[in-house]
Amino acid sequence: MDEKAVIPVRSAVLLAALMAASVPAAAQTLPRSQGLPAINAVPPGYPPPVKLYPDSPTELTPKEQAALKAAAPWRDSNAILAQGDDGRVIFQFGQALPPLVCAPLQICEIALQPGEIVNDINAGDTVRWKITPSISGAGPDRTTHVVIKPTTAPLKTTLLITTNRRAYMLELVADPKQWMPRVAFAYPEDTARAWAKYKETVAETTAATVLPTGQNVASLDFNYTLSGDTPAWRPVRVYATAVQTFIQFPPNIKSGDLPALVGLGDGDTTTIINYRTRHGTMIVDKVIDRAALIYGVGSSQTRVVIKHGEGQ
Repeated sequence: MDEKAVIPVRSAVLLAALMAASVPAAAQTLPRSQGLPAINAVPPGYPPPVKLYPDSPTELTPKEQAALKAAAPWRDSNAILAQGDDGRVIFQFGQALPPLVCAPLQICEIALQPGEIVNDINAGDTVRWKITPSISGAGPDRTTHVVIKPTTAPLKTTLLITTNRRAYMLELVADPKQWMPRVAFAYPEDTARAWAKYKETVAETTAATVLPTGQNVASLDFNYTLSGDTPAWRPVRVYATAVQTFIQFPPNIKSGDLPALVGLGDGDTTTIINYRTRHGTMIVDKVIDRAALIYGVGSSQTRVVIKHGEGQ
């Protein structure tokens, strides 16, 4: 054999001997039929991994046990859920600790309330859970989505999302295959707010269309004009139904300060018109065509003329 070819062979034999010396004896004698060890298995001859947490439970004081017992019903109760649009699972906000099951290589999405802004996100395990924000829509429909991806399974941790409106607490569960693609929440205060808005709208509509006497303006005739003097008691409006006339005075006028009501005929003829009052309003049991409200006598007399229709 050529001496130049012998040198590389000797070097290879020496390298193999050095590598064999650096491996524990138990590993050198591993039977070929056993194949390779598992990925997470501890090689023979190496110490076991250090445990980060002890196996024994923490000894709790009676006060701590009582606090834990008080938290258990909410933490362990079944969350009320429903099937929503686009495959969403909808939880009732605040009713319990909702679970979110995710899987590696899949995306779980939490849709917050439109217009809600995230202040902070905290997870018990931020190494093996990837949590990122995403946004859809614009204006009042702008919605924040919290995207969650576990890197392995099985895992369990908790997630806290604080926003400008509320704080969300969820349980995150990583399963090798199963996952919940989309999650959203129903808010009890939305229902209460909707009813409050409804009552407010009804009140505004009533105030705009119903007079203090309880009459709807749509069924009334407001085609009256006022002329003459402008005393403090000058009516704020005059209107009529098919059988009655109503003369409404300012709210600060007392019934004893109301003027006399007379009907105006041809020339200077006048007739006393009887009325009754309710809620600061004169109620006349007929439709007035021309009349006058008169207060005082002689030169100090104050007079306001009421006419129905224009040009009369």
